Amino acid sequence: MADQPSRTSIPVATASATGKVMRPNSPIDPQADQALSGRALGVGAALVVVLAIATPINDWSVNSSYLYGANLPLVVTLLALAFTLIVNPLLGMRRFRPGELVVILSMVLALGGVVSGGLMRVFPGVLAGPAHILPIDPDLAPFVTVEGGQALLSPKLFVGLPARGPIQTDDPEYRLVVDGFFNGLNKGPATVTHRARLRWRDADGEHRALALSGESARDIAGQPGLLDLQSPLGQALAGCHAGDVVAGPAGRLTVLEVSGPGIPWYAWYGPALRWLPLLAGGLLACLAISRLVQTQWVQNERLPFPIAQVILSFLESAPPGHRYAGLYRNPAFWVAVAVPVLIFTSQGLMTWNLLPLSIPTEFNFRPAFASEPWWQVWDHDHLFNVHVYFSVIALSFFLTMDVSFSLWFFFVLTNISVMLLRGCGIPVTYDQPMQAGAGGYAMECLFILWIGRYYYGRLLRAAFWGRRDPDLRPLVPWVWMLLASTGMMVAWLVAAGALLAHAALLVLLFLGFLLVLARVVAEAGVPYVGLPNPMTLNQTIFSLVGIQAPLAALAPLSYLGSTLLADQREQLLPYSMQSDVLASRTGLVKHRWRLAMALIGVLVAGGILSFITMIWLAYAGSGHSDWYWVFNFVDFGLSPLASSWQSSGETAHVGQTWLCYAVGAVMVALLGAGRLLVPGWPFHPLGYIASMPYPTRTIWFSFFLGWLAKFLIMRYGGPGLYLKLKPVALGLIAGEALVAGLFMVIEALLRLGGHEPGSIPQFLPH
Repeated sequence: MADQPSRTSIPVATASATGKVMRPNSPIDPQADQALSGRALGVGAALVVVLAIATPINDWSVNSSYLYGANLPLVVTLLALAFTLIVNPLLGMRRFRPGELVVILSMVLALGGVVSGGLMRVFPGVLAGPAHILPIDPDLAPFVTVEGGQALLSPKLFVGLPARGPIQTDDPEYRLVVDGFFNGLNKGPATVTHRARLRWRDADGEHRALALSGESARDIAGQPGLLDLQSPLGQALAGCHAGDVVAGPAGRLTVLEVSGPGIPWYAWYGPALRWLPLLAGGLLACLAISRLVQTQWVQNERLPFPIAQVILSFLESAPPGHRYAGLYRNPAFWVAVAVPVLIFTSQGLMTWNLLPLSIPTEFNFRPAFASEPWWQVWDHDHLFNVHVYFSVIALSFFLTMDVSFSLWFFFVLTNISVMLLRGCGIPVTYDQPMQAGAGGYAMECLFILWIGRYYYGRLLRAAFWGRRDPDLRPLVPWVWMLLASTGMMVAWLVAAGALLAHAALLVLLFLGFLLVLARVVAEAGVPYVGLPNPMTLNQTIFSLVGIQAPLAALAPLSYLGSTLLADQREQLLPYSMQSDVLASRTGLVKHRWRLAMALIGVLVAGGILSFITMIWLAYAGSGHSDWYWVFNFVDFGLSPLASSWQSSGETAHVGQTWLCYAVGAVMVALLGAGRLLVPGWPFHPLGYIASMPYPTRTIWFSFFLGWLAKFLIMRYGGPGLYLKLKPVALGLIAGEALVAGLFMVIEALLRLGGHEPGSIPQFLPH
């Protein structure tokens, strides 16, 4: 049976920034066969190297506006504008073609899945976290040791955990590896200490050695090149600086050179490599899902992919005889660019005390609504403290009316509903609406699969039964990639100690959550999306499987949600979906495997470079100061397990959690059924589930402004005015990105010049 477009589809034609109507599958680059050129891959690779190093520094050391941090990444917008406004006009006839720019930006997009919040923001903290937090948190006592003195958490997977016995926080190796990571290495003149390298002279001549103490110094007596600091010679040299002269056991010693302990890379290689199957499996699964659902979502359901539309609009080619595309020759575009530039520049200059006042984009109405019954709303802080984000308003302009309406309506409705229920004496907690959102995620996943059931059935038949299906035959390797990567993750979790059934359920939940996140971005265009915290993947899996299994089998269930699904704002699957859509619209259909291989190379190289950068920042600076890993790995992973274990396996409020799941699932089921069956249905289920997570709650008011603007334009100006105002929406996005990039560059130049700018203006959602 042929696939039919679903009720979730949009009109079959879209309009470019200049108002020209384009068919959704018409390629915009007639020379797409040459898009994977050497210069495109070379420029993309160079940008990957630079951004893999610069992004952790910018995000977590400088604390400037995130280069990614959203599904419409700042860095991608800036690069698209830079290529079309600066690079291509300078290159003239040798300018980059749209297909080449898509290849470059696809590589940059894929990098966002690993380089910062997507993985590396939390991964180093998870590796070193147990050794750091177990000795100081009494609530985690069950994870410290078990019978026989063997560590419950595998020492092979974590940095600084001893193979047997308790963690020795006073051991010099622990202080170097673990304390050095979280607090930074000691600064100042180098002294002879653990793992310092020194050169000294005595009556027998010059000697070189690596100094060791504590557990590391056992069994090294007499080994050349090693100095036991507990030996008489070591005690004489301990604490010395270069140039010191001390009395040794065999006479006078002169310290000639001392190099302090460097970054202990040796402690990180093994644990990081052992996590590789889990991380690689998750990332490959993202690439496979992206390719497998692309045909269904783009061709059959015709989802709008608003973010891809925006990126393509910025990449529009200049017509013959012109240096710039029609978008950049439109005065309305530049007027719109000026609005956020002026407003945010005033805020930035005021932050640096260069202006006495600024134009506000944050409005706090909380004092006016601090009394009853308004205090009883669900999220008082975000409902009455609203922000204006121009990129969010502009993206809402590209959405269908039901989606843009639902994105803010359900957040307001949830707050009012909670207020009314509490007013009736029903004690609704803060977490329960988000637990309902998790149930909605599960139902939405089922809806996604149900709508595409014929297509996905054909894929499975083509993969398993070898049925002749020339249209889907090229996708069969992607099916096997998905199955292999899924099996890899399950096998790794089982090897780490998890039960097979638990591991399989966890991986299915992981893939389901990712699928819904990608759907939200594809259809609703949410630039800043996440899971309904605190119902993270960790919370959800523990509410489903309980805690009857041993702790050693339950702890590994928190590993996946604490790494690959810790920060949903930077996820590979939504990024790779945008890349696939860009490739399809550009005409890169025949070269998807080559592009996929390039993206895998990006993930490998970018992941290694960003991991090295994060470790270097921690040891060379003042330590790893971002504690987001604690939120995911400890607060919603190890701590609930330890607490329930100590209370003899009693899990509180399990029934209420399941009831909330059911409420959310029923809500999405009703909204989805209405959308499929009732003409003109004004509500979209994605609006409901997207209203629960923290990110959307911070930008709901901007969704409201975007919906209101489009509603008024369509009502009083019609489609003609709407098409004319699309450059205005694109200008707002470009202006917000340009001013954020401008202050980022100014801040970097000030630091290079030895100046500390103090507070750093941040204009995008964080």
